[in-house]
Amino acid sequence: MPAQSIPVPAPRRLLSLDVFRGLVIVVLASRGFGLYYLGSVPYIGPLGRQFVHHGGMGLHFWDLIMPFFLFIAGVAVPFSYLGRLERGEGWGLMFRHALGRFLRLFLLGVVMVSILDGRLVVGFANILAQIGVFGFGAFLVLRLPRRVQLVLSFAVILGTELLQQLFPVPGFTPPLPAFAAFLGPVFQGGRDLLGDSASALAAAGMDRMLNANFFTITLWGSLAGQLLRRRGPSARTARMFVLLGLLGILTGAGASVAIPFCKTLCSSSYILFSGGWAIALLGTLHWIIDVRGRTAWTGIPAVLGMNALFIFVVDDIVGTLAERAIIAAVPGGVQEVLILVGFANALFFALVGVVLLMHKRGITIRI
Repeated sequence: MPAQSIPVPAPRRLLSLDVFRGLVIVVLASRGFGLYYLGSVPYIGPLGRQFVHHGGMGLHFWDLIMPFFLFIAGVAVPFSYLGRLERGEGWGLMFRHALGRFLRLFLLGVVMVSILDGRLVVGFANILAQIGVFGFGAFLVLRLPRRVQLVLSFAVILGTELLQQLFPVPGFTPPLPAFAAFLGPVFQGGRDLLGDSASALAAAGMDRMLNANFFTITLWGSLAGQLLRRRGPSARTARMFVLLGLLGILTGAGASVAIPFCKTLCSSSYILFSGGWAIALLGTLHWIIDVRGRTAWTGIPAVLGMNALFIFVVDDIVGTLAERAIIAAVPGGVQEVLILVGFANALFFALVGVVLLMHKRGITIRI
């Protein structure tokens, strides 16, 4: 009798993905366990500055957090919607679900930013809105052939790169392309890098157009999720992800010689480098957790990952407001830094306690 291949049932959840999301939210919500506030402290300052956005041409560890979140959101797309399709849901019903999730995330982002800014702020500048819009975009192209999705991801990189290099930004004499407008003050001196350049980019709407590059990372996540869902736990897939990730890291690092890393511009070198790290880390976690079955340590990170957006929203609102109050009430120096570090850790571990208690009672808050 000829041998028959037995299809591997698609998992409902991917434990390594929940753990990846949980580890990212640990770093983000704890502000690097307070290292965020230690950038000016002697000896430990260089490490502390890795937990603050670079802001100009360059890269800190903190600049990888947003790409990681968007990549993880992309991986989750096929697990959610292809499962619904297999259970007999129509495309129209799935479209309404995806649109509803996008609108919920967008509105929550607007509420969160408006609370922190003290006025109504409507836009796509925050991570929640971008997870919503790029996740919705990944859903819309989910039924296209995977090769077409891959080509689309690189077409976005090419398009935004041309936009950076060729499109003139008002506010400069003579008008400069976005890349030159942002890079120029580094060499010209006497001009505020983030004041002149970023303001001009924002006024022209260029900063939002260039953020389309983040869709590439979300789409790469979706492609990774499609492969994981189709193959199930696989050492071959894990190795492929690690190798592709290393290729992205090396390509991005090499490209940064000519096109410097810049999160504000979403430069192509930054996208390749950060996307490479996301793919490599997923491959590593997939091999350790899903393939090798080393899950004894995954309990808390997985639970935090399942409640990541809830933790992020509460921590960002409460943490930011408390941080402002502490800075206003406490004189600067060591005392202020110690209080900020202590509060960041106290708030984070309080949220961890709340989430673990909810999990024990069968409560998971998904947004």
